[in-house]
This record gives sequence, structure tokens and C-alpha cells, in this order.
Amino acid sequence: MPSTLERGFKPNLLCIVPPSALTNYPPAGAAYLLAYLKANGCHEFDFIDLRLGAPAAYSPTYNYTGIFGDAWVFDIPDLPLVLQLLDNVWKGSGIEWKRTAAFDRYCVERGISPKYLLSYLTALDNYFDTTFSQISEIDFVGFTTWTTNFLSTLMAAANLKRRPNPPFIVAGGPQVTGSPSSAQLGLRSGLFDVVALSEGEETLLELYNNFSRGRGVPQGIPGTMWLDSGS
Repeated sequence: MPSTLERGFKPNLLCIVPPSALTNYPPAGAAYLLAYLKANGCHEFDFIDLRLGAPAAYSPTYNYTGIFGDAWVFDIPDLPLVLQLLDNVWKGSGIEWKRTAAFDRYCVERGISPKYLLSYLTALDNYFDTTFSQISEIDFVGFTTWTTNFLSTLMAAANLKRRPNPPFIVAGGPQVTGSPSSAQLGLRSGLFDVVALSEGEETLLELYNNFSRGRGVPQGIPGTMWLDSGS
């Protein structure tokens, strides 16, 4: 008998909002993209909010909003943790979080218990394993990224790219739009296949239409960023 996730989600595309410390607001941006795609005839789309079942996230120690509610975009947030994650990815291994000098220094600077953070990251990776293993086929995935969830976006993408038939991954949202370094890091690591910039609804529609028709995804689509071979 198929699992609850296999019965409840369409395999061709998932619009995913990865876990972050902020869960008290609806994922309006991703929901809008999903509505736009369905309004334009793409009914093989579905949506999953991964914040809802994730282990409780630690609160960031930086100010992620300004005095008028504007969201800050850090260049590459949580860089020591991102580098440890990518080291695992480049070695071709599963994610194994370890306490290193950089890891401990990151925790000390933010007033976080290293033991707690190690436990949280391990639990989060296990959560991705459990969730994605219940969906037998995933072909095309869209992520919405912010400064607060950039690390967890990369973790989820790394989990999906370990599948025997990894999906095509599009990353969008404020973080990769406002930080070219974050966008190129995701592309160079192979965790993102393409980045959709700014609002992105027409861009995502054109990306998916090309992908679903088996024509490949041309790099000339407006509003996209691809791997910069010269970087």
C-alpha cells in the first residue's frame, strides 16, 4: 500500500519551503507561484511545506528584518556550516555533521550549544530522509530561499541529489536573487541546476514547460542564472 505522501503528492513537481526558524507566516510566495503555474495549465504541480514537521529550529542570533519589516539578505549565511555540508557533497558521501574548530567557533559566536546544534542538524537531515523516501518519483523541484533557510535548502537539495534519479532543482527567492554568491555556490556544488531570479513566475513556467516536453532547458530563458564557468 502506498504511503500517505505517495497518495497525497504528485511526483512531477514539488514546490518546497524548507525549514527555517520562522514558521508563523504562510509561504505566500511559493503558494502564489503554484497558483500561477496551475492557472497556466500546469496541473501536475503540488506543494509541501517542510517547516510543519521539521525539528524545532534554533532562532538566529542576527537581525533578519529591518525596522520597517524589510528582510536582510546575508551574502552566504551560516558559512561554516555550509562549507562543512559542501565538503560532504564533494566527497560524494552522505551528510555527516561533525564538531570541528570552525563548527565550535560558529556556536560560541552565536551563543549556541555545539551539542544541541549537532543534534538539530542530524535530526533535520534524518527528517529529509524520512520525508523524501516516502515519495517514489520526484522529477522537478522548486525551492524558495531566504537568509534564514539557505542552509536547510542546501541540505534538502543534497538529499534529493543523492537519489538514483535526482530531480531537476530550481532555486528562487530573496536569498539567491539578492546574493549572487549564494546562487553560484548552489550552482557550482551541483545542488541547484538553475536559479530563478526576482518574482520568477514566468521564468518557472518556461523552465518547466521546456523540461516537461523533453527539450532540455535552454540557458537563454530570461530571469535565470546558470553556472558561471569563469567563476
